[in-house]
Amino acid sequence: MKKPKVYTLEIPLTPPSINLYQHFHWARKRLVKQEWTEWVWALVNQQGRKLKGCKQVHVGATIYFPRGARRDPQNYAATLYKFLDDGLVQAGVIPDDTADYISHDEPVLAVDKRGAATVIRLEVR
Repeated sequence: MKKPKVYTLEIPLTPPSINLYQHFHWARKRLVKQEWTEWVWALVNQQGRKLKGCKQVHVGATIYFPRGARRDPQNYAATLYKFLDDGLVQAGVIPDDTADYISHDEPVLAVDKRGAATVIRLEVR
């Protein structure tokens, strides 16, 4: 079996937790999602044609927060992977965001005093 190629995308934001996001006004939800999908689109397109038309993508992510606190990774996975999957479809990496084309690991939550960031690891087959 062919070894997957690995790409790393870094976004200088953390996704909102689903607990916070579900209380946003619809217009704010739309803006937040649009910002994330635009980041994904831009980072994918920096790779050129390497990421276009993939058969299968496996995603992992590390979300960095500037301060430590108790956080539930699943609360961030819900928004992160929704935004990411939609961005990958829009950028032409995968044709659809179903399990036929994409799978995910639970995100790792970490502290980095330099600031918030989300590092996404794409294994492409």
